[in-house]
Amino acid sequence: GSSGALGCGYLYNVSWQYGLSDLKLLTIDGIEPSASNIQNRIYPLISQVCAVIRGGEEETQAGQLAQWCAWPLGQKLAKEMGYEPNMPVVETDLSPAKSAPDTEDGTEWAEGDAVPRGSGTTLHRNALEWSSELLYNDESRYVSVPVISGLKDKAVEEAINGRIRSVIDAFCDPDHLPDVQGIETYKAEGLKPSDSHYLLAGGSVEGNSDNILSVVLSCTATYDIPARGKSGPQSLFFAVCEPLNFDLRTGKEIPLTALVSDDMDALPYLNGLVQKYCRYNADTVYRDEDDFSTPEGIGTIGVRVTSLPGLKKDQKYYLDDSLQTIYLVLDVNTPWGVTGTDFSCIPLDLENHAAFTRFHTEESLFE
Repeated sequence: GSSGALGCGYLYNVSWQYGLSDLKLLTIDGIEPSASNIQNRIYPLISQVCAVIRGGEEETQAGQLAQWCAWPLGQKLAKEMGYEPNMPVVETDLSPAKSAPDTEDGTEWAEGDAVPRGSGTTLHRNALEWSSELLYNDESRYVSVPVISGLKDKAVEEAINGRIRSVIDAFCDPDHLPDVQGIETYKAEGLKPSDSHYLLAGGSVEGNSDNILSVVLSCTATYDIPARGKSGPQSLFFAVCEPLNFDLRTGKEIPLTALVSDDMDALPYLNGLVQKYCRYNADTVYRDEDDFSTPEGIGTIGVRVTSLPGLKKDQKYYLDDSLQTIYLVLDVNTPWGVTGTDFSCIPLDLENHAAFTRFHTEESLFE
């Protein structure tokens, strides 16, 4: 689950947590169900899980449960909706006003503490509170929205909450269709919410340090396309996300290029890291798990990246809680088969060229 709200590694864990530990995973098209193949989404775990959960198909609510549980948000909501795991899930309160996860060297983060980072800089955790406000919970949707509090500047606080709410409201608009590749073709074919349409929307806070707030908002829903020749109606499961990154000094969103130090030409530098990542992935994606290794913090990912045209200034991304890794959200407009969207996150470490500290202020922004 290292990729946060979009973590595909949760699939492997949840398949056991939610009563699927007896699922017999077989080799599919020569792809073995190893931990690395599952985590890198090479092995088609979701389709295998959906074939077992109460006999559900992918477009049913039983099938959606498997999709939702790929995300921490989905695990939380599944539990609230009555799906109890076989073993208790450890609850973690991420509110920095109480406590935060320990660092690798045993240093405990707490409100306002400055925590040393591996690069020799210091991480200042934001003394910011946040909660989840339930907007809708009925037969057709379960929708919540993250709400922050604790900033001295209430105008900035309201602007951030307003921006977050606007994305959630757009997700809930009955006339809003998911922005995925091929959507215009689907619309021409009469795409509409399915009769069993169930919408799940919400968000999570990912990065919260040095006056930077990184939030990931996501939405899943089912749609129908009328009969396609002899094949009959087709149901489609779509998932979309919108990561937002705020400068808590101003309430404005932070472009990806602002996170790179001034001594580098940001986009060429970032594109170089992505190219290195993709080249390494192409060489390692089919290696055995025992041979898995990554040079210079570059990981692997089992997705389609060969047609990636390069990053743009409005590239979607989010940050981890330690501000050490940028997760580029790719392929948000690429359908995964015919039943959903494959989120792909490439993690990048800027090493000595990160500029996160430029947002830090000596005077606290918090109450």
